[in-house]
Amino acid sequence: MRNLNNKDLFKVMRIMRKANIKEDLLKMKMPEGLSDQETGVMFALQFMESAPNAEKEIFEFLADVGEVEVKALEEDEFELLPGIIEHLTKQDKLVNFLSQAFKSMN
Repeated sequence: MRNLNNKDLFKVMRIMRKANIKEDLLKMKMPEGLSDQETGVMFALQFMESAPNAEKEIFEFLADVGEVEVKALEEDEFELLPGIIEHLTKQDKLVNFLSQAFKSMN
């Protein structure tokens, strides 16, 4: 698996725009005192819940990060996806990455 990079920012922005996620994130009430990792997990979960209209793009993005074929991820019996999501949520800069994507969606 690979870490997030600059090209991913544009992919995530397109996914957020297509799935109309910005509105859902603005409505989200974040508990106080969360660590950056916990905040990232909450954003990721909201992102997944709000994104059925961008399923194809999400699979492409996650497969790219997980360095697997899209078809392999789509047909997986829920072994690859949790690992990829865990990898993403443990990245130190995830909150900054998501914040930048969110702010850039004007």
